[in-house]
Amino acid sequence: MDKKAIFFDIDGTLLDRNMRIEASTKEAFKKLRKAGHYTFLCSGRSRGYIFNPEILGLGFDGIVAGCGTDVEVFGKKLVNYHLPHNDLAHYYELCHNNYVGSLWEGREKILVDDFLLRGNQYYEFLKKQLGPRMIAIIGNEDAWKINKMIVTFDERSDDSILEEMGKHFQILRHAYQVAELVPHGYTKATGMQAVVSELGLDVNQVYAIGDSINDREMLTYAGHSIAMGNGVEEIKKIAEYVTTDIHEDGVFNAMKHYGLLS
Repeated sequence: MDKKAIFFDIDGTLLDRNMRIEASTKEAFKKLRKAGHYTFLCSGRSRGYIFNPEILGLGFDGIVAGCGTDVEVFGKKLVNYHLPHNDLAHYYELCHNNYVGSLWEGREKILVDDFLLRGNQYYEFLKKQLGPRMIAIIGNEDAWKINKMIVTFDERSDDSILEEMGKHFQILRHAYQVAELVPHGYTKATGMQAVVSELGLDVNQVYAIGDSINDREMLTYAGHSIAMGNGVEEIKKIAEYVTTDIHEDGVFNAMKHYGLLS
């Protein structure tokens, strides 16, 4: 059979805001597996933040994590980029001294400037999700194996530091005064390319589905791009197909639209 590779974003695509997976999405995955297609997670989350047993239980052949900075297929590691240790020390000082909260994302742990982040809405949300996987930046230098970063702002912050950070990172601004910092040269698309090369596939066999601004390169690279109905307008404009909302069987309907379900 002509196997396809389907890459799925997590947040807003597989998981809703209440961290739930729609029953129709689970059904779609059963059918995709039965049909013999490859399925991959393709997330901005670092590998250390991909541990939800319900998500992993859907059944994936590999994971593109951290916007392409950490890639594995059938348990084989293809990419695992770490930010240089000395650079991290500089970024910490720059952010801390300008009241910009830092969350460093790695394969094993999420490291935080907990002094600045205490009380921050995004930080408190992640703290509940991550538990002991979240540790302090200072005092845990041996855990500085970091793929990418997130920074947060409040009324004290000097966000002009993003100009300097932009020399080293692609900066993706999100809601709730949060920005995602991805090392130059890495995107979800570069991670997908590593997978496609490893499997010897053609790009026309590749499907990608997402909802957010950090899915832009992923959808542009795929031979067939799908935007969730609840996605941002920029993503909908570049997608080949716009499916229904996450709560209206969006994933299932997209897979059905392309005839991928057995």
